[in-house]
Formats: sequence, structure tokens, C-alpha cells
Amino acid sequence: MSRTILDLILVDRLRHLEDKDAFRRLLLSAEVPLSVKIQDIDGKLGLIKGRADWVLGYGKDKVNTGSILIVVEAKPHGNASIGLPQMLVYMGAVQEARLGHTDNAIFGMLSDGEEFRFAYLDSNKKFHDSSPLFCVSTGRLE
Repeated sequence: MSRTILDLILVDRLRHLEDKDAFRRLLLSAEVPLSVKIQDIDGKLGLIKGRADWVLGYGKDKVNTGSILIVVEAKPHGNASIGLPQMLVYMGAVQEARLGHTDNAIFGMLSDGEEFRFAYLDSNKKFHDSSPLFCVSTGRLE
């Protein structure tokens, strides 16, 4: 159910952009494979792989990780907060793909259809996240 709600929100907002050409240039893709290299405390290298529920980026190919602007992660109702580490890993994967670019900051959104969290991974790899926002029965975020 949370994925359906997010589908509706994302597609609706894209359709209402003032820049009508942006709808043709922006690509909303589902189940996008992402991976990031890690190093554990013993210095061993590893790779974390996963699939982001959605990404919003520019370009024509969802495989171009460096073109992703926003990572969106959906969780079952009542479980939004458990998705924060997963979303951070995906955001790190995008940031790694952008190494050498002028701007490698990345945004993220996490939701279970009722709770919404927004995040930002800055160019210095510092993670910032919002307090949870809740969609109440009136449809407003509080």
C-alpha cells in the first residue's frame, strides 16, 4: 500500500511541473539496482548491493547511477524508520558514482505511506534527516 501511495504522489508531482520539458527529461525508475564499496574496521573491502524502490534522475537510462537526484525508499506501514540505514546506503552509492563531479550531494525520501522522512547527504558525506512527518486523515502532513 505504501508503494501505491508513493507512486501516486511522485507521478502527480511530475505531471504538475511548471517546466513541461522537465517531465520528458526527468526519469522516475522503480527497483533500481545500486551498490556501494565499503571498508570494515579491519580494512577488508566489501560491496553492499540492493534495489532502491524508486529513483528520480535525469537522462534516459536508469542504470546511470551518477544521474540520480533523489532516492525513494518505501517500507510497510508502521516500519518507515527501519529504512533509514538502507536509504543511506543507496544515497552513498549515488554519491560514490558522482565522485569527481562538482556537486555530489544527494537527496532521499523514505515513507510507509503515513510517515514521511526526508534526507540529504552533503558533499562531505554528512547525513541530515528530517523529523518524521505524518500524513493525518485529512491528507495533510504534520
